[in-house]
Amino acid sequence: GNLKIQCLSEQVAVSNETRITNLDFLSKVTSINGFFTITHCNFLENLDGLSNLETILGSPALGIEIRANERLTDMKGLENLKEISQGKPAVRIRHNPVNNVSTFLSMIMNRVKFQNLCYADM
Repeated sequence: GNLKIQCLSEQVAVSNETRITNLDFLSKVTSINGFFTITHCNFLENLDGLSNLETILGSPALGIEIRANERLTDMKGLENLKEISQGKPAVRIRHNPVNNVSTFLSMIMNRVKFQNLCYADM
């Protein structure tokens, strides 16, 4: 199924925010049988806990989305990603202060098998 990590609902006050600071609890995940989103995790600084993730099967509408994470500055952690099977777009990165998004997108374009365009809008 899908994996959706949403720390702050757009309808909920900031004081109710879940304080996820890392993704180490996902360190044993190698495949996601649907789409994967990480949104509004304002204490998350990197994606290191995803280092074993190799495959995202995606959905017709999306493969992976990383959006609106105020402190996310590092995309490392997805280096072992090999395939995003579906999604239009396969990758969507928006509104994060990521320092190495161009390096990440270059890695995606060169190493990851995917069906549709990926894009970033910082």
